[in-house]
Amino acid sequence: MPLFQRMGIFVFWVLAFLIALPAKAGDTTAWVNPIEEDIRCFAAVSTSNYPSFSPDGTELAFISDITGRYQIWTVPTAGGFPRLVTTGDTSVQDAAWSPVDKNTIAFGTGQGSLEAQIYTIRPDGTNLKLLSPGGKTRTDGPVWMADGKDIVASSNYSSGAASGVMRGCLLNPLTGAQQTLSNNIRSVRLLAVSNDRRYALNAYFTSFNDAEVYLLDIASKKETPVFPGRPAAHIYGTFGADSRSLYLISNTLSDMSSLLQVKILDDGSLSPPEILASRENSDFYGRYQGMDILNPQGTQ
Repeated sequence: MPLFQRMGIFVFWVLAFLIALPAKAGDTTAWVNPIEEDIRCFAAVSTSNYPSFSPDGTELAFISDITGRYQIWTVPTAGGFPRLVTTGDTSVQDAAWSPVDKNTIAFGTGQGSLEAQIYTIRPDGTNLKLLSPGGKTRTDGPVWMADGKDIVASSNYSSGAASGVMRGCLLNPLTGAQQTLSNNIRSVRLLAVSNDRRYALNAYFTSFNDAEVYLLDIASKKETPVFPGRPAAHIYGTFGADSRSLYLISNTLSDMSSLLQVKILDDGSLSPPEILASRENSDFYGRYQGMDILNPQGTQ
């Protein structure tokens, strides 16, 4: 299904959910003018984002603060009423359905960003499981590998304790075993790992929006700058299905954020970034703004 149709379904069901909400008890004016009540309900929600499809495409998970705190909801793509999945005391920061297991959704939550953790849960709200180390540690994510065998994340957990440095890692969704991909001395956000597990895409943030972006050869630990000599702004990236192409969203080459491609050459070097698509007066967005660059197969 094309991306715009998928997003259309998402927006349609979120709006259907909002419009179906009952009016407040004792609020008689809402019954007299239901349109005003619908608008009130819609305005009460600051956002609904992070849409993620089940592997078979029959359901959609998303995050909404309709309850007053960001939680995961699911809705059938064929029609139906959204169902609440998480009910914790903390807001869910991001969520992603397993690409191979319909019964597993991974999500991040915690007492503020300094103690964020990654969990998995079934779509019916049962079998909640902590994957990351917990305690005073911090683990950001999750992004699934295409085969569903690992979750891409960033964690400050090292040598049995929390440290001040965030490092890229892979989490096993069954055991929680953590594989650290590099021993960098400055904090990194791991954006993606190639399907062949040879490369990782690292972002070292120099400000809230700007980052230095590197391709990491996991075996040799060699890092190659993706945008030599310049920071990338509003960056998000992923690997193509063949593990030899990078697809990125950034405004590094233009005033607005554009979709870029960088090819990984046979010797591990990188081609110059090429703009694949852009809009004159609006930005492209990546997963951290609620959309994916490519489909799970990496073909569109």
